[in-house]
Amino acid sequence: MWRIIFVDTQPAGGHGRDMQELSMCEIIKRAGGRGNLARATGVEKSTPHSWHRLPAHHVVKVAALIDAEPWQLRPDVFPPPVRGVA
Repeated sequence: MWRIIFVDTQPAGGHGRDMQELSMCEIIKRAGGRGNLARATGVEKSTPHSWHRLPAHHVVKVAALIDAEPWQLRPDVFPPPVRGVA
């Protein structure tokens, strides 16, 4: 008989499932659409559709717009908090 065991291979301070980056589709949805996101970032309405990732210089403004933390939008630029550190 075989048993399948799932092991958490993430380091204690690493990116677990709760630390995933939000997709552009999710960011656009939370912003209320491409138009709202474009207005908030000062770009043309069609521009957010071409972004694969949110440009780093828009992260803080968009995080405030969608009530998210900057690391949720670009963890490569804004590192997530380390667990267990006060």
